[in-house]
Amino acid sequence: MKEKRQSFLIVISKLLVIIFLIIWNQQIIFSQSVNVIIADHTIVDQYDQIPQEWIDEVKKMWLNVPGESHSRAYREGLELLYSIDSRFRVVQSQDGTAEPYTIETDHLRVNRAVRTPTSGWRWGTGENIFWSNEYAVNYMKNHLDYCQNHLAEDQITEDLKITAMGFGWCWDMTWHHEEYSETVEDWGGRWGGAIDYYDEDSSTTQTQLIWGLTADDTPNAPYISLQDYLDAIDEYNSAYPDVVSFFTTGPVDGNSNTELGLGRYIKHQAIRNHVAADPNRVLFDYADILTHNDAGEQYVGSWEGHEYPSIHPDNRNDLEGNLNTSVGHIGATGALRLSKALWWMMARIAGWDGGQGGTSIDEPSVQSISNRVYLSQNYPNPFNYSTTITYSLPEELDVEIMLCDIIGRKVQVLYEGQEEAGEHTLDIILYDMVAGTYFYKLKAGHYEAVKKCIILK
Repeated sequence: MKEKRQSFLIVISKLLVIIFLIIWNQQIIFSQSVNVIIADHTIVDQYDQIPQEWIDEVKKMWLNVPGESHSRAYREGLELLYSIDSRFRVVQSQDGTAEPYTIETDHLRVNRAVRTPTSGWRWGTGENIFWSNEYAVNYMKNHLDYCQNHLAEDQITEDLKITAMGFGWCWDMTWHHEEYSETVEDWGGRWGGAIDYYDEDSSTTQTQLIWGLTADDTPNAPYISLQDYLDAIDEYNSAYPDVVSFFTTGPVDGNSNTELGLGRYIKHQAIRNHVAADPNRVLFDYADILTHNDAGEQYVGSWEGHEYPSIHPDNRNDLEGNLNTSVGHIGATGALRLSKALWWMMARIAGWDGGQGGTSIDEPSVQSISNRVYLSQNYPNPFNYSTTITYSLPEELDVEIMLCDIIGRKVQVLYEGQEEAGEHTLDIILYDMVAGTYFYKLKAGHYEAVKKCIILK
């Protein structure tokens, strides 16, 4: 009897160990998902939840956003937020020498300065300097080498260390559209855009008209494509692990309801998909932030029956509600939204966990969204055939949830019916779907929300 009891206790002990390991492993998985940093429209309102200690940490940082005219919205938006809320002190520079860090520094430093190989500072940097070819990548590596190793007069303090760096897109994805006879099979349109690159043989800056996702769907030499941008950011992160080189999406103003606008959206989606494939990548989703207004409503355009998001008209207005696109081609309202998301992202980079008792960083807490419709990211994602979607409603509404392909065509209705106010979960099983990137759309009353998901096989 005693031996049976001992055997029973041994079995129970082993079971407890297994249960502990399962729970511990799940905690690790959850922790990893929380560490992913994606600054999109869902976190804009969370900026005022940043604890003062993390605001103070951000004030020790240098945010470097090289770019052209649209990048002004990053910098001037931060100044605008500071004028409204003095906690978020910032000093932005338009030219001159990059501001070094000192013990007295009490503000976030932000500019678009890039150190040149000839020992000066360059202001106004496009893709020809940031990512478009090997020359550009080496140019930026020179910049990073200089800044990360620069010493103050005491020869001890590293006073120019960049904390985070991202590219400020202009109309590169849609500018100078040149008609191209072949359409892209996946979405039925033609790529547009223009990429500047420095040609070392002629010592001149050249322009490649039209570019796609890869060299294979880019018709003109030297066949620069979005893949070159993705590879450049990955290379900076690999070579300079002390700098967070974050991915960015670009402008959504102009080209609404056009072939070019849809092509731009597909490029943005490719950037998001690339970030989603690695939890260590960071994304500042400029486009997503500006396609939504402060009420959480998304503006949707279309071309040839394909829906895609464009800038919300509210984000082209000044703070008084008047149309005024003088802040980097958008309005002060849109620039202010960008600045709130930037502070949230920088606090996360500094080490803040996002608050809300462990709420996933790309989802606000249920309490904070209880007064409006909200669609969460499905979990797990990516997934093989089954996943769960959570959404909340402020009141009883007619609900439709559908699965769409990469260009917005409805593939399958996942749920349709009337739901009461509160939080709801939907378990879905998709055995017969082809592997790839999809979107699931929630329609509830007059509200629509879209999230991406990735199906593996």
